[in-house]
Amino acid sequence: MEEEYIELKREGDRIEVLELMKSQYPFYVNPEFLSLKIYQTKDCVFLEKIYKSKPSEVINEPLNSISDFFDPNDSLEKNAIDFVFELGEYTIMMTFEDVFTEEVAQEIINNAHSEEEE
Repeated sequence: MEEEYIELKREGDRIEVLELMKSQYPFYVNPEFLSLKIYQTKDCVFLEKIYKSKPSEVINEPLNSISDFFDPNDSLEKNAIDFVFELGEYTIMMTFEDVFTEEVAQEIINNAHSEEEE
């Protein structure tokens, strides 16, 4: 089986994941984002959010709280790929309330509840 090549847009010590998120989750991602980046320090991996309405305001959310899924000892590339392709829409929606639109978040919740009832 041939591995798919994923091109990551690295900007210094950060990787821009907004376009990857849009390709992985078409119509899900909040259109208010100007940028979504992954970066890490020696102790923590972060999601950096910048909104179109406030381009000078940078919001950083630690990713380490997600059951040690993100390890700052791993490469930045691995953590970025894991965020986009391994985390899953339900976990993204529950952990980061505004990454997806409100309508999509409600749809994800409804689908999860209907699967539980089956």
